[in-house]
Amino acid sequence: MRKTVALAVVFLSGFTHTLSPLAIAQDANQRASGERAFEQALSPEQKNVWEGEQSLHLFEYQRDFKDYMPLWDAHFVGWPDYVQRPVGKPEIESSTVEEFKREPAPRHPFVAPEPLAIAVFGDVAVTHYFWPEADQTSPTVFRITHTWQRGLDGWHIIGGMSCKVPRSPDGRQTAASADAEQREVLKVSHAWLEAYNRRDLDAFARLTSDDFIGSTDDGIFMTKAALLKRMSTHPSQADQRINVRDVRMRVDGDTAIVNYRLSLTEEGFDNGKLVFELRRTEVFQKKNGTWLAIAAHDSNLPINHREPVKADPKTFKDYAGEYEHFRPGFTVTYRVEGDHLIDEWKGDKIEAFPMGKDTFFEREDLGWTTFVRGNQGRVTGYVYHYADGQLAAGRKIK
Repeated sequence: MRKTVALAVVFLSGFTHTLSPLAIAQDANQRASGERAFEQALSPEQKNVWEGEQSLHLFEYQRDFKDYMPLWDAHFVGWPDYVQRPVGKPEIESSTVEEFKREPAPRHPFVAPEPLAIAVFGDVAVTHYFWPEADQTSPTVFRITHTWQRGLDGWHIIGGMSCKVPRSPDGRQTAASADAEQREVLKVSHAWLEAYNRRDLDAFARLTSDDFIGSTDDGIFMTKAALLKRMSTHPSQADQRINVRDVRMRVDGDTAIVNYRLSLTEEGFDNGKLVFELRRTEVFQKKNGTWLAIAAHDSNLPINHREPVKADPKTFKDYAGEYEHFRPGFTVTYRVEGDHLIDEWKGDKIEAFPMGKDTFFEREDLGWTTFVRGNQGRVTGYVYHYADGQLAAGRKIK
């Protein structure tokens, strides 16, 4: 593992980091009862913070120094478990350079850590998790804590700490260890995806059941024959499925379900490479002692790549107030926090970015909102524009 910092600074001496699919495979029945208290369903804002944490691990895994270091705030201070005093970003940077030069990028699939708890306090957030590790027999595990702060260009780590603690008596931690069957399924899942990326028709066919059914992210029904035809007619650079992360899985007898997030890249367009984020579910069945894919489904995640236009933050006060939501029984509130317009709904706070006159968008939504003004120029409501052209309206009530 990085002996520099992947936690708030993961300079964890003597801890070898080998990312492995079993580190994050989940089975609720395997979790210790004391660990369940720390699990939580993540709000959109918490998910946004956790995306930064996952990116940190992904860039470390890829040895991507250029994208890794900007996640650390210039004034960062953190305390690794084995040093006598806190360190700053310069120590993180020098250790990262040394680490990336000394150890090449791992060959095994990337597996992200899982959150134990995330708390968001406006523009500050705290994350807690265990460092994912392959050696489930080790007598110790490592707790990681990061403090993040949101700025104009996103979330950055401003503090953190790592701590080595004894493994629980039953040998389990929140990311429950996977048994041999789970490891085998994850291995097959990875091989299946790699066969697709390489356009290895023989390997892909061997891992796919003849009765396979599935659907693409654009809703096209697929069979084994259709998939093989698509692979034979689309060159590998046309689409690549990479950066597998946030893996979840379960094995129930001879059936297994694997769910994960990945990035889909498409090339060959005049504007270069396009990148989409997907959530993928795969179903495997053990037939004659071999795990085969019997179903799969991809869903597009709503990541908005628009660039905000310039706007005078002083005008944001025009939009502040409480509005009825187009879903009956709900209200949505817009507030001005510093130079930011914040959309607050059901306890979640999401920044709204200017897109045009009286029009705003949000990063995790493909639609946009246009505020409506009355005869006197005051904002009286809004119209939400779905990406498919449908409209929904709400009026200002306070």
